[in-house]
Amino acid sequence: EKQITHLVDAFFNSEFQTGNFSINILKYTHSLASSDRKKFISACVTKKLLEFINEDFNLRIEFNEILLDIVIENNDFESISSYFTTYAYENSYNLKFLNALKNINPELTIEYCKECILRNTKVEYNLPYLNILEELLTQQNNYSELAKVKHNKFVLKPTFNDYKFIMLHLEDKNYLPRFRVNTLSRLRNLFYKQEEHSDIYFEILNDEKNYKKMLEVINQDFIPLAVLNKYLVDL
Repeated sequence: EKQITHLVDAFFNSEFQTGNFSINILKYTHSLASSDRKKFISACVTKKLLEFINEDFNLRIEFNEILLDIVIENNDFESISSYFTTYAYENSYNLKFLNALKNINPELTIEYCKECILRNTKVEYNLPYLNILEELLTQQNNYSELAKVKHNKFVLKPTFNDYKFIMLHLEDKNYLPRFRVNTLSRLRNLFYKQEEHSDIYFEILNDEKNYKKMLEVINQDFIPLAVLNKYLVDL
């Protein structure tokens, strides 16, 4: 306990030094420690971070990520969750933090997710944040906001269920006809990539009972048998 207390103190007292070995020693000591010793390490870290919250001070992300791992593993995150925040373009760290925060402060998690999405330079990075938003908004039964999230997610990972939800709950009803046309066009243009695109395309047409269009597409495009078999009818 004396050694760990000294090690934690050494780290927090020397954070500004260019080369800081204390944090790496702390990381590996924690990784090799027994469960009761891990809890003691985490308690020491938590005590120091509580002081930082009061002083409104924050360490560098490379240090915070190690400290975050320690307090999450030992169930000390909740008491010092307000110390941590998100960082631009640090998606791995952000998602670790937000997945811990969502069970403690859903509203703040939603706010952080939206900020991260706005900062990301590539839309494909947004999917994990959209998944968190989808989970929290579903719990809140916030269908109007959930429809917006599902709409943004649909571009990255389309599903028929999400399409139906968007069509039912998106508030901008004037936009929905355009969304339908654009969705069918995009899915058909992606037939050659993955079977799931033709699968969703036919699910939409089948739901609309647009059998004439289904037959037209079958005559014009190669449709996998796994997709067509769903619509076989015994005569």
